[in-house]
Amino acid sequence: MIDIIIALGGNIGDVRGTFASVLRYLQDTGVLEKINMSRTYRSCSLLRDDQPNYYNCVFTARTSLLPQALLQKLKDAEYRFGRQNKGDKWQERTLDIDIIDYGSMVIREDNLFIPHSQMALRSFVLFPMREVAPDYIHPENGLTIEQMCDALKDCLEITAV
Repeated sequence: MIDIIIALGGNIGDVRGTFASVLRYLQDTGVLEKINMSRTYRSCSLLRDDQPNYYNCVFTARTSLLPQALLQKLKDAEYRFGRQNKGDKWQERTLDIDIIDYGSMVIREDNLFIPHSQMALRSFVLFPMREVAPDYIHPENGLTIEQMCDALKDCLEITAV
């Protein structure tokens, strides 16, 4: 088993209910063993002002799956819980699941970047991550969660709900 950090996000429907359901599903199907989940945070859309607010949370877990297999299971879960791919990367969604960290490894493949390439720039990832992985150190830049939070430049109004 390896320690992982996963981020959940969404802005359509009962997002918090979807988070709870997908976590149960991932545990029930043996994809992961949940360890610790952050509070849910609300923020405006990162790049599109015309969308409803987003809800995000982060959880730590353990998995026996290799990174690519984990990615596939998480993508399958996104679609199982209503995500639609309409070709627009920044579209509204019921559920977005991102692997933020996988055993503090650095993985750079065509479809998989671990640690998540944008994590250090996103308050909606770092704030909840600070709750569940306060001692995390980024394996590439060597920064702690607090240092990454201090360096944030996104202007999202983010609040725990």
